[in-house]
Amino acid sequence: MPESLTGPPRTIIYGTVAASACSAFITSVVSTLRGNIRTAPSLAGTSAFSTGIAASVFFGIREYAVTPVVQGRLEHRLAPSPPLPDDGPSSLSQLSSHKLVDSAVSGMVAGGLLNAWRHGRSSILSGALTAGVFCTALQFAFNKAMVARLRMISDRANGGAVAIPDAPKHSPFFLEGIISSIGFNRMDQGQYLEALKKTRDGHLRKIKELEAEIERDGVQDTPKDK
Repeated sequence: MPESLTGPPRTIIYGTVAASACSAFITSVVSTLRGNIRTAPSLAGTSAFSTGIAASVFFGIREYAVTPVVQGRLEHRLAPSPPLPDDGPSSLSQLSSHKLVDSAVSGMVAGGLLNAWRHGRSSILSGALTAGVFCTALQFAFNKAMVARLRMISDRANGGAVAIPDAPKHSPFFLEGIISSIGFNRMDQGQYLEALKKTRDGHLRKIKELEAEIERDGVQDTPKDK
């Protein structure tokens, strides 16, 4: 792999190759265990080819379409904080949720497209949901493996102290990323206080109206002196 290859092309190539290799290995092992030793190589090759197509579509959509949109929204919402780094998360807690939103959305899009291509438009929803959950679970497992690897390296190098700092309180988490990706922004304290005041004023007006109505009903129901 060329040293100058970085960014999305590197991720797409590495991800596609890794997914194809894992698929070929698993298929060959399963075929061998079932006694299909002669057909194991051909089945492994077919599986690697199919998985490579799906992986290239997934990583292409994520790196060139979804991630730039999500990254741009998060940077805009966190302004005037420093922009998010391009080379990945800078803390363990950020690494645990790294690209979960991106993988979920990309998996749904890729799964829907590939399922529609193979089985028709009626299978878009099922393919999108299945692929979205599967890709999110794989991304989460990969993130946790990377966290465990970094902690192990840090323990060996620093005698138990984790070198990567913890995430700041304003760092985006998974749910915040989902909310931001669909166009909703987090309110600051002033906006939240103003919203509470409007809600309070509305309740107070409603209480006054109900009290006045009760008083009118009480006057009407009072028996007149004969």
